[in-house]
Amino acid sequence: MKTPMQEMFDQLKASKKDEYGLAFAIDMLLENEQEMLEKEKEVMCKFAERYLDSIPKEHPSVEDVYNETFNTEEEMRADKEGYHLRTLRYYGDGGIVNEIHGFVKLIAIHGGGNYGLAEQYDIVNSEGRYKLQYYGDSSAKVTKYETFNTKE
Repeated sequence: MKTPMQEMFDQLKASKKDEYGLAFAIDMLLENEQEMLEKEKEVMCKFAERYLDSIPKEHPSVEDVYNETFNTEEEMRADKEGYHLRTLRYYGDGGIVNEIHGFVKLIAIHGGGNYGLAEQYDIVNSEGRYKLQYYGDSSAKVTKYETFNTKE
């Protein structure tokens, strides 16, 4: 199956031999823009489904990825509660940089020992609820305190 982009390039290559053929190909492509965009979406979604089916481990549902990617009602509701969709990065064990992604809310700022102010966050994502405690030097401890049932 060819994508609309591949089809478009085939049409343009075939018609570039003369000016009239090229003009006709461009007009035809512009007239069929909506159908080509719909086919592009269909081809990309089929590719994504085939790719996800080939992965032997659990993966998020297409709806979960959609909800995390686009402005959904869940995101708007979380925003009203003071949560914002973010990725937090921190140094974990062995100085390795880690990250956690989800709806994040700053819940406290306190003295971080020798390093100045430290922040504490509540994080909610599809797997559960976490507390991230920065120590003031970008190192942090993450504690999962609620697990969500991801099986339907």
